[in-house]
Amino acid sequence: MGTLPFVGTVMAKKKAKKIVQKARRGYWTSGAKLTHMEVREIRWLHDKGEHTYGQLAEQFEVSAQAIRNIILKFSWKDLPDE
Repeated sequence: MGTLPFVGTVMAKKKAKKIVQKARRGYWTSGAKLTHMEVREIRWLHDKGEHTYGQLAEQFEVSAQAIRNIILKFSWKDLPDE
C-alpha cells in the first residue's frame, strides 16, 4: 500500500493512517486465507452442530483458533449474517 503523503501534522498523519487501516477487513486484507463465502459456510456448518472446530479447521486449512474466532465473531465480525 505504500506510505501516506505528509498531511501536515503528526496527528493528522496518524489519523489518516488509522482510517486506511480500518477500511481493510476480512477478504480485503493481504493476509486473508478465507473468502467471505467460506466464512459463511464455516458458520453454517457449525450451526448445524455436526462439525467441531478441529474438523472445520482441517477442512478449510486454517487453525482451530481461527475457526473459533470466526464462529464467535472475534474475526470477520463485519460480515453480516444471512
